[in-house]
Amino acid sequence: MGALEVVEELGTVVSLPAAAVRVCALAQDPATTAAMFESVILTDVALTARLLRVANSPALGLATKVTTVSRAVTVLGMGAVRDLAVGIAAVHSFARIPSNLVTMESFWTHSMLCGIAARELAARGGRRRQAETAFVEGLLHDVGVLLLFRARPDESREALLQWADDPGDSSLLDWERRVLGFDHCEVGAELARRWHLPPELQSCIAFYPQPERAAEHGFDAAIVCLADRIATLAQIESTDLEDAGAVPDSVWRLTGARPDWVPDVLAAANGQLDEVRALLA
Repeated sequence: MGALEVVEELGTVVSLPAAAVRVCALAQDPATTAAMFESVILTDVALTARLLRVANSPALGLATKVTTVSRAVTVLGMGAVRDLAVGIAAVHSFARIPSNLVTMESFWTHSMLCGIAARELAARGGRRRQAETAFVEGLLHDVGVLLLFRARPDESREALLQWADDPGDSSLLDWERRVLGFDHCEVGAELARRWHLPPELQSCIAFYPQPERAAEHGFDAAIVCLADRIATLAQIESTDLEDAGAVPDSVWRLTGARPDWVPDVLAAANGQLDEVRALLA
């Protein structure tokens, strides 16, 4: 039993809305226009409302109010709107798979903190146009965890307990592979492929713990790797990066980030959490 079987088993439990799936397909076609994007997203009233709320959030800092999806595409770019639509839709899709191993509030708090931190890091790294993509990559980086907790609760609990009791350097991924034969990154990446999500998002989910393996998407994966550590700091109320686990050397090389960015990014994550939670509700 592998990652593919877990995703197939839960295929009827978690799925993207048709509008989000269609948006992913449209974004791959160079002939797609903002009006075409808008016509698809408007078929999902709830998704449209949430997308416009996000587009007008203070965190994006847009100079003018965005009142239409086509305007959002013009201002943010088609890729950012696609990623935001997918991220918003995925959050609500995963709300249908509760787990006894983690509270959904705790899981999404970490995910939102990671998304905010990734957005801040991308912007600081001079890639402001990629900031919303980084936000969604951070938001969805651990979706495989929820799938494993739902599909294999006993084995997942065993991996968690072994990891907690392990005095060495083994990670949760190491213990998942020992107990299950695969890990939550593999499961999440398999789901991302099934959903036809953008390649950079698939790569982030698969490789964020080891961003050097992400090939041309190494920047994205490294940003999420560092953002994941900062999200952990926010949750344990620490400002010392070492408290969140060692940061791979490749992260600093691939992102150009510096350790002295961490306090400001951490403050932004803490400061924006309630707003993001409200926007995605």
